[in-house]
Amino acid sequence: MGHLCISIGWVEDDSPSSSISELNRIPVPTLEVDEPSLGHTLDALEQQTITVGQQMMRHLLCLHWDLLDQQQVDEYCAQFGPDVVELDGYASQKIACYCPG
Repeated sequence: MGHLCISIGWVEDDSPSSSISELNRIPVPTLEVDEPSLGHTLDALEQQTITVGQQMMRHLLCLHWDLLDQQQVDEYCAQFGPDVVELDGYASQKIACYCPG
């Protein structure tokens, strides 16, 4: 059975023929309709939309941060000759955020 998902991808340009490289896929949970009232169902849908939206924005933020980090590394390495900059083997910049539950 199919389900909804949000796909985050990378495109090189905005032309219709440009291919998309999928970077991440966020599943959208199926909404269980147990409530007898339409109002309760709409409230549940609204809460799910907020939750999935925040999750999507966290993924986008992390991906964008990685791109900026790589640009900084590339710019720094370009200032020197080949094989002059030595990478330390540690992960690049880290993001810490508070996400109230």
